[in-house]
Amino acid sequence: MLEAALKGLAVLLQPSGLLCLLGGTLFGMFNGIIPGLSGVTSIALLTPLTFAMDADQAFILLLSAFVASTVAGSITAILVGVPGTSKNAATVFDGYAMGQSGKAVEALATSSSASFFGAMVGGAVLMGSLPILRRFILSFGPPEFLFLIVWGLVTIGAVSGRSLLSGLIGAAIGLLLSFVGVNPVLGGARYTGGTLYLWDGFSLGTVFLGLFAVATALDVARKKGSSGTSGMLVKAGKDTQQLFSGILAPFRHFWLFIRCSIIGTIVGIMPGAGGTVASFICYGHAVQTSRDKSRYGQGDIRGVVAPECANNASQMGALIPTLTFGIPGSEGTALLLGAFLIHGINPGPELYAGHLSLIWVIIWTTIFGNLLASAITIVAGPSIALMTKISKTYMVPIILCVSLYGAYTFRQNVMDVLLAVVFGLFGLCLSRFSVPKATVVIAFVLGRLAEQAFYRTVQIGRGSFAAGMTGRPIAWVFIILTVLTVLLPYAAGLIGKTKKGGNAGAEGIPA
Repeated sequence: MLEAALKGLAVLLQPSGLLCLLGGTLFGMFNGIIPGLSGVTSIALLTPLTFAMDADQAFILLLSAFVASTVAGSITAILVGVPGTSKNAATVFDGYAMGQSGKAVEALATSSSASFFGAMVGGAVLMGSLPILRRFILSFGPPEFLFLIVWGLVTIGAVSGRSLLSGLIGAAIGLLLSFVGVNPVLGGARYTGGTLYLWDGFSLGTVFLGLFAVATALDVARKKGSSGTSGMLVKAGKDTQQLFSGILAPFRHFWLFIRCSIIGTIVGIMPGAGGTVASFICYGHAVQTSRDKSRYGQGDIRGVVAPECANNASQMGALIPTLTFGIPGSEGTALLLGAFLIHGINPGPELYAGHLSLIWVIIWTTIFGNLLASAITIVAGPSIALMTKISKTYMVPIILCVSLYGAYTFRQNVMDVLLAVVFGLFGLCLSRFSVPKATVVIAFVLGRLAEQAFYRTVQIGRGSFAAGMTGRPIAWVFIILTVLTVLLPYAAGLIGKTKKGGNAGAEGIPA
């Protein structure tokens, strides 16, 4: 394990690795400070550029852009009052108030420091879990993976949409999309409409770019306003005292920082929860555990520490199910899973057995990417935030051109460009009807993996699926968890209605 860790660090510190780290960080920060864009957009746009790279360089570029966008998203949250990404939404409550009161430098330094050290805590959890997870994952076979994927899809559907039904609809759509093309085990074309173009199914990159990048550009274009930002940009002059006060803020509120980092990591491990959920949970936790709650929303520095350490720790936590089981913990890791498949690597036993150094490359990249993005934010945050004033008249065409060119580069097929536009319009429809795109993408990525696991289970049972499930207690645990995940929300609702009915009946009984 130590040898793999040192090898991964050596790969990152090579000139090519450092160049990818710097390029990815700058690109991710650009996407992070433009409201409407995000780390997901960064990965979708950069993935076509990684085809000619080896896996190590590709994931350095993608991971650094992904983590940098979350760090940079706090810049606009503090200076403009509009979060650059949804993960930074909770930072607005106190970060913007600090900026308005002349403490913008302190707020930016606090956000950057909390982001980096939160990622360090999450990284420590990930590093510590690797030896345990490596032994555990090797005990999994096709039946266990099949029902782990099923449980993951149901869980993601339950927490990512406005309702369980909308989440499951998104998962069903993603699965249907994944079944287009030739059956990977039995052969034979399915849902191709008689066209050779669809024999290989929908391209992962085309789907990602369409649902996220193209849909985002179209969504920004249809909204009123120049760039989607509002509020007055705060003039944040250099203030050494504020700078050091902000950097040390996580240590002045050490136990809040530790608690929120751990909570963020745990929430990140839960499939579908992600950094947005973690940041709001930890902001609420900070308010609830504070003796003086009146200061929150008025520029309390703890209201910046809590969400920022949580959303970056959650990114590390989301890597645990992604690397170990191939179950994405968030939208961003869903796209990373697609990048794994594009480079011919299957997360899980194959990754732990044959590409252990790549796992450490990913870990080191997230740590150094956070460090670099945090340093840039502290030094140049107020100046970088001026890019939010770029008119959408210029931004939308640039995003569309880059997205459509990226779709073409996947297979050099013009049909992929048209398909990206179709998926972009489809992404707008999904948003219109509150169907979570994250669930669609995750189900699309996992659909073929689940199908292959199903057929391998049948082969284990010599043609019988039931026989293949014999003597598989872990698989049955996941089946039970899936059933409970579906039934518990309805059971809780029925219990609540029963209690309300009982209380109403009791109030109607005369004394």
